[in-house]
Amino acid sequence: MADKVKNNVSRMTLAGHRTTRSAMVALRYQQAELPPLNDLKGKEPQKLWVVHLREEHPPAFEDALEWFLLTTIAVTDNQIAEACIRRYRLRWRVEDWHRVPKSGCDTSIQTNRQWCQE
Repeated sequence: MADKVKNNVSRMTLAGHRTTRSAMVALRYQQAELPPLNDLKGKEPQKLWVVHLREEHPPAFEDALEWFLLTTIAVTDNQIAEACIRRYRLRWRVEDWHRVPKSGCDTSIQTNRQWCQE
């Protein structure tokens, strides 16, 4: 995936075992096609865009940051690629929001109990 490359200083915030830090990254993007599944033979391939973000020189004893994002948005320039990355970074907030009601209400436990009683 060497179509477009841009070095960019980007503040990456990742949940879990990673902490917030600045990283110098290479940003690449390219159009791709996924062939139809076996049961959909004869259908057109699905066109999508791949945005690849990779840290070129991670700090010592750290794994490099690397994301592959798939989107149906036409990523034709760096500005659009960066917008896709900004949106993807927001997913942590959405995941946290969904986790709170589930953990507070024990919905997974209740659902399993109900299923076992039926």
